[in-house]
Amino acid sequence: WASWEDLVRAAAERKDEGEEETKEIEEEGNNEFYSKSGMAPKYLSTWLRGAFSSRASYETKYLELSGAIILLNQCAGRRRIAARLQGERAEIYILRKEYHLATEVLLSIVDSCARDSWDRAHYWRVFRLACCQRMITAGMGGKKNGRTAEGGEALSYLNTLTRCFNPRTALVAPAKTSELLQRDLEALVGRNSVSSARLGIAPFLEMELNVDPTKTGRTSHPLGYLRKKVMKHFCSVGDVISISLSITSHLPR
Repeated sequence: WASWEDLVRAAAERKDEGEEETKEIEEEGNNEFYSKSGMAPKYLSTWLRGAFSSRASYETKYLELSGAIILLNQCAGRRRIAARLQGERAEIYILRKEYHLATEVLLSIVDSCARDSWDRAHYWRVFRLACCQRMITAGMGGKKNGRTAEGGEALSYLNTLTRCFNPRTALVAPAKTSELLQRDLEALVGRNSVSSARLGIAPFLEMELNVDPTKTGRTSHPLGYLRKKVMKHFCSVGDVISISLSITSHLPR
């Protein structure tokens, strides 16, 4: 885990030098596979025959097959199994440095564990999403639709970072990862690409506004979708009202 400054510097140097990412492909001849397995090529489908031509081909075929299994489980209502398999697909994309594809997969399942209150698994998913968006934002994420990302994912990464700090994750998050993510949060908020952005809710900050009782009383109105109540305090002209605002930060430091 390089610091944010070192990561951005490395991405800039790679761009200046015009380096192109290449993947090592370990070629394994079909004939060698057939001789070891004892299976004749004529008994294998064309799809399966091509799967063992190289490591990259095997991974591609695995992703195709797992994609079909995921779709079947989703149609059958087995969302947990589907999400677990999607997590495995995301890890393969990460190993292949295809961070855009990994991000798309993780975004679709990042909240699946939170619905079941599996806080540790949820934090792991958010952390892996942050790792992918970190590489893309720094310019190390390769190409998407034929174009290299130029830090355009900064706001998405910032939004993910704010989700890494809240009362529930604070109980399960390793101290080292929390420290690393906070460093990125501090470095990212100073970028021009996010300077004008405004996030509606910051999970790592809790605010509570208290109004001392007034002479004319108060009423409450429940908000079901927020599971909270709106309190209306009434006062007359000339009354002195005392208001206190408390802010709690869940950042590690």
